[in-house]
Amino acid sequence: QFLYFIDHKRPGVMRRILLGIVALLACAALVSASVTRPRTPSPGQIPTLADDIRTYLGWLNDHVGATVRVSEWAPSPFPPMQIPYIDQLLNATSRLNGTPTTAEERWDTAQRMTIITQMLGRATSVGDVPIPHATPEQPFLDDFPANHHFHTTVGGMEWYYVLNRFPIQEQGGARRKGEMSLIYIIQHGRAVSYEYWQKNLRNVTPGWEDDKANAMGMTCFRVDARFFSNENASAKVVERTVSVFGEAGAHWAAVDPDAIDFSKPGEPFHIRVGNYSMTAQSPDPHRRDIIPVDVSIHEPDLDVDFSLHKQPGLAADADSWFLNGAPLPGTLNGSGFADKAFYYNFPQLVLKAATVRVLNETWDVIGNGSTWIGHQMNADTLENPNGALHPIPYIDDDRGSSWLWQFVHTDDGMTAYTIAAFAKAGTALYADGFGYMVRMVNGYWHSMFAAGFIDAPVDKNVTVPAGANAGDPFVSTVGIAAKRSYLDSYYSEGESGNGTAVSGRGAAWSTAAKDPRTGEPERFSGDLNGAPTFRMATEVPADFEMNFGSGWGFLETIGGEPQLACNTRYMHYLRNSLPTNLTRIKRTGF
Repeated sequence: QFLYFIDHKRPGVMRRILLGIVALLACAALVSASVTRPRTPSPGQIPTLADDIRTYLGWLNDHVGATVRVSEWAPSPFPPMQIPYIDQLLNATSRLNGTPTTAEERWDTAQRMTIITQMLGRATSVGDVPIPHATPEQPFLDDFPANHHFHTTVGGMEWYYVLNRFPIQEQGGARRKGEMSLIYIIQHGRAVSYEYWQKNLRNVTPGWEDDKANAMGMTCFRVDARFFSNENASAKVVERTVSVFGEAGAHWAAVDPDAIDFSKPGEPFHIRVGNYSMTAQSPDPHRRDIIPVDVSIHEPDLDVDFSLHKQPGLAADADSWFLNGAPLPGTLNGSGFADKAFYYNFPQLVLKAATVRVLNETWDVIGNGSTWIGHQMNADTLENPNGALHPIPYIDDDRGSSWLWQFVHTDDGMTAYTIAAFAKAGTALYADGFGYMVRMVNGYWHSMFAAGFIDAPVDKNVTVPAGANAGDPFVSTVGIAAKRSYLDSYYSEGESGNGTAVSGRGAAWSTAAKDPRTGEPERFSGDLNGAPTFRMATEVPADFEMNFGSGWGFLETIGGEPQLACNTRYMHYLRNSLPTNLTRIKRTGF
């Protein structure tokens, strides 16, 4: 109305001048309104994502490298974190796409952020909530069922490792019978520390209002199958092998909120990351145990649905898991803490399935299988639980070590044995180990702390990765032990501490084919390189002959490559366009 008045009552030059002034004022008002009005991004859209992460990295780099409780031995004043390769990480944030429009863009951004968090290491624990060690006075670690859920405010990475073995038969052709090993990993992590999200992003930056935007998820699987020419258990001849490694799946709710969904304490247990899911069959959110649980994996190279159940001999009120870690005072039972991580395992679960599709072939599952689940959460903070001393990141961290782990399930379903050790990269693997002997006693799992040595001489190594992947610039080639013996190992039988000897050997699955490089029987490589942590990792299915029984299990090696080599690979990822498939093996064997 005001413009109409000027147009008709003030003709000529004055009218044009006034119209110009009013138009400028109107435009200024509109611009001001558009600047001050907060923009609510659509789900999975954070336009400022690259800048947000760049600012976060700067905040971490300037953060003090230790807490006040380390003043007894750390220099004072405390130095800032001083993250190595901080400039390269800052440059890498420019490739983070906060408004992706395609699945490839979402995958690329999630993958790059995963690598950045891996390079940050324990620095991402700044501001995390510490978990106290369990004591009779403070039994935090017995907080079940809450501890089955992912912990969103504590520690760094958290994962479910699920290792399975079950009998199969071809549907067509020779209809050979065989067995299949399947390992899959569902991992949860955070993009930024919980403290930083609360103080600097939540209710400050559009798109970060919900902590779910902070959630990252990673998955991968490995299948190995072998078919026999006869059913004579004492003289099985391998006639065909199949090996498939599913590529690493990286997901970030900030750019793809539909890709990640997991329950919280007080809700029925459920985890879904990408095309992997685990769901408790019971809808009761207060039920102490999550078993039985349904599992689904629907990937291009693997399609399977199965359920996991307690061993029939367990009592109705028995936990289906046992706590790892150093024994609690006056007991032989684990505290749940092992090397700064909260850790417990489900032994000897019963697997039930109907069929499984691997690549383009479907096999029948012709009997119950056996499953081991490990649930582990890195509980690192810059201040260890209960204020204990803690190394300064990048200054006192132990780098370049490898982690050796193995477990065995006896065929009768009544016993499990696990032992692990650290060993320096590039050395003969004769390592001081620790673990548990687990036996069913009167319907309950009884865990007994075990210790001893693992002997894995370098001349028994297999090279990982094998075959065509050996020249892949995205893969590190490292030798791992294909056979391991257990020397001077024992476990405590009763609180008296009397040692009971453990001896035996675990040998990787082998085939009838000859490795053209060595002339020796080819062994399953167990390659898991690139997923989900981008560190050298292998999981080799193995047969065990132990003095407490025969059975099956896995031989695991993680790490083993020099830290510099690992960082070089990381930088290669961040500087270049990531391939859509980092490390896939599709080897149908013979």
